[in-house]
Amino acid sequence: MSRQSNLLITQADATTVRLPSAIVLRAIAFWLSLCLIFVIPMEGALFVDGVGRLSRIVGILAGGVWLFAMIAAGTIRKPGAFHYAMGLFILWNALSVFWTINTDRTIERTKTYAQLGFMVMMFWDLYGSSRKIYLGLQAFVFGAFCVAIATIANYINSNAFYAGRFAAAGLHVDDLGVMVVLGIPIAWYLFLDQDATGVKRIELRCLNVLFVPIAVIAILLSGTRTAAVCAIPAFAYILVSLSRIHAAFRFWLSGVILLSVCVVGYVVPQASIDRMGTVSHEFTTGDLNGRVALWRQGWAAFSQRPLTGIGSYGFRTLIGNKPPFVAHNSAMSVLVELGLIGFSCFAFLGLLVLRAARNHPRGSRGLWLSMLAVLFLGVSALTWEHRKPFWLMTSLLTCSACLVKKSRAQESLSAVSPDGSGLSVGKVS
Repeated sequence: MSRQSNLLITQADATTVRLPSAIVLRAIAFWLSLCLIFVIPMEGALFVDGVGRLSRIVGILAGGVWLFAMIAAGTIRKPGAFHYAMGLFILWNALSVFWTINTDRTIERTKTYAQLGFMVMMFWDLYGSSRKIYLGLQAFVFGAFCVAIATIANYINSNAFYAGRFAAAGLHVDDLGVMVVLGIPIAWYLFLDQDATGVKRIELRCLNVLFVPIAVIAILLSGTRTAAVCAIPAFAYILVSLSRIHAAFRFWLSGVILLSVCVVGYVVPQASIDRMGTVSHEFTTGDLNGRVALWRQGWAAFSQRPLTGIGSYGFRTLIGNKPPFVAHNSAMSVLVELGLIGFSCFAFLGLLVLRAARNHPRGSRGLWLSMLAVLFLGVSALTWEHRKPFWLMTSLLTCSACLVKKSRAQESLSAVSPDGSGLSVGKVS
């Protein structure tokens, strides 16, 4: 055998050795990423002494294994418009270090965004099938379920967050409320579309539908009016999709709802229910629990630096490092800190994910649109532009939209007649 033939065999053997290792590493990275999604709802509650948040540890493990998998495979999935737009947003955050009012905090926030960008690319590369996306959504529901149960446990043990409001240990009541609300349309979709998702095991479907009343109790115990408002599109999605449920199951579900109402009336303190009833008053005559004063202060700072802003993570310095430390509105936070240029990048990201949600087929469009509505209402009262849940949900939406686009392209090709003269009879959904 010639020397050239030996070389070809050696190269083939090397390829055979590398490919399985890349496949195994990707599989490990995927399951670690599911663990990361699971702990994201609990990221403020789970700490490891001397190391930090458990979500950080799991994220480092998942990211490290995924990085080795990329090196072993020698390829990475081509980024889409969403990822390039996020890259520009991160770049503008980094550039703001040259004009920031607090250099150390801007560097800190830029590092956070770089890590989030890495996480988003990891999800984009790993979640290339519907089954994987559904598993990711299910992992988030399980995490939110744990948070909701922990909130109820703290109520039973009289461990209040403050003033009769309850949350899982380590979580702010507002963050907990929005996190749990995000899980409601997801859990309902996983319960409803068993054929599309492949979630046909009865125990999983029961857990998903059980999450909804448990989430409602946790939201009421938290006493967060932000979550109450965010729940409107979540339950609107449920109501619109009720017609897709078998009549017998609808009867059973009515019983569950009635039982849940009785439990809520018995378990949830009257003070929490009364606080929820002040939502309309806060919108019409109140100051949104001090948020209006913060926004006025932020608007004054924006007026002085409208194009570039005061620098990433500069809002905390602007208000004198005093509680509540944040703008309590992601749009205001980005506008003040990054100016019109940074805000334009952020708004463009929003338009991209809205378009991605609308391009889904009818069955899943309701899920993604309701999820985006929950996120929009949530970030209108919280500062979540640098938080993992925000980028996780938009990442999974982007992955799902790419699959829809590919599926439609394949259907269009299959609809072309053999002679290439045109489309066959039928409509592509």
